[in-house]
Amino acid sequence: MIIASMCGLNVEEIEVKQNSDLDKQLIKKSLGSYPMLEDGDTIINDTHAIAAHICRSAGKDAMLGSNDFA
Repeated sequence: MIIASMCGLNVEEIEVKQNSDLDKQLIKKSLGSYPMLEDGDTIINDTHAIAAHICRSAGKDAMLGSNDFA
């Protein structure tokens, strides 16, 4: 949520109750791992990959650094 806010994007955050119907549906989609980002047909469930996807989607590639150390 912080990265999305810094990039100027609105992201819908959904709290999922354990063992609810929605939880069961999302477990199938996300390989049973949370957190998860669903963007169209793309599903990402790694926090670093989610942050990178949000930055790239917002055109804020510079936030990712120019190399592994920056």
